Amino acid sequence: MSTEIYQNRCLRHKDIGTNLRCGRCGDFICPKCLAVSPVGSRCQKCVQLGQPEMFRSSKSELGLVLIASIMLVIFGGLFLSLICRLLWAFPIGYQVGSIVTAFVLALLGTATGETIRRVGKYKIDRRLKIISGATLFGVYVMGSAIGDAIGVPFYLFTNIISFIGVAIGIYLALNRIHP
Repeated sequence: MSTEIYQNRCLRHKDIGTNLRCGRCGDFICPKCLAVSPVGSRCQKCVQLGQPEMFRSSKSELGLVLIASIMLVIFGGLFLSLICRLLWAFPIGYQVGSIVTAFVLALLGTATGETIRRVGKYKIDRRLKIISGATLFGVYVMGSAIGDAIGVPFYLFTNIISFIGVAIGIYLALNRIHP
């Protein structure tokens, strides 16, 4: 009768007994081979594979996402500048106008992230997150440039409240790309 408590052996280290399995492929692994990943224990082979192909965007999908991103920058910037122009026309004050601008930027962040997510066919790709965050920043830059051209004071876009709105909008755009 054996006093060995491990019934199985590591595939890479045959002399080490183990009951651990890789969370992806199911191979037996020892603590030397173990790699901790966000979703559990993995063998070295599975850690190097990275994200499954079905979650990555193809080049054609990324092309469509970039075209949609450019369109969002143009139309989102136009929308932001027109909203700010309307706000500036009303006598609501600089501070309230800045808060509403930040709120509009946060809403545009959610809309931008959701649009990029849908055009990207609901993939969980890090590149889509980068594109969605950059798109919202582009909306902010384009909105401030168009707004300056149509008579909105530039300092409405360059105060701390607007920067907080941009940060919240980018955060919301990034977090719309999820499983």
